[in-house]
Amino acid sequence: MTKNCWIYGIQYEVIIKSKLTLQIKLIGKREKVFLMFDKTLVVFKEDYYRFLNLAESIEADKAYFITTGVFESEIYKMNSWKLSAPKIILEDSKKFLKRQVWFKRKYNEHLKYDKLDFHRYLPV
Repeated sequence: MTKNCWIYGIQYEVIIKSKLTLQIKLIGKREKVFLMFDKTLVVFKEDYYRFLNLAESIEADKAYFITTGVFESEIYKMNSWKLSAPKIILEDSKKFLKRQVWFKRKYNEHLKYDKLDFHRYLPV
């Protein structure tokens, strides 16, 4: 992720990086993007509210919440009714894995976190 930022001239600030979570603010020429990658089985409303408050506090234009698990069903409803900035995009494990380049290959590789593709989340 940081290598892609360096290649494309995008500034970034790592907020939290641990075994289970990556929170990073990406600053492009026209927009700010907040990305949270979380390796939990279920994302609860409290986690969503914490993510939303953090995205608003850093004044992001877009915010991506990616999890290797699933979101609580109420989170999708709350997100669809949200009208204020930033735009929140939720991606659970199925949606995230479908968009990975290596997943579309004819042969299957095991999930390797160092091979994940985050190009679509980079700001403009």
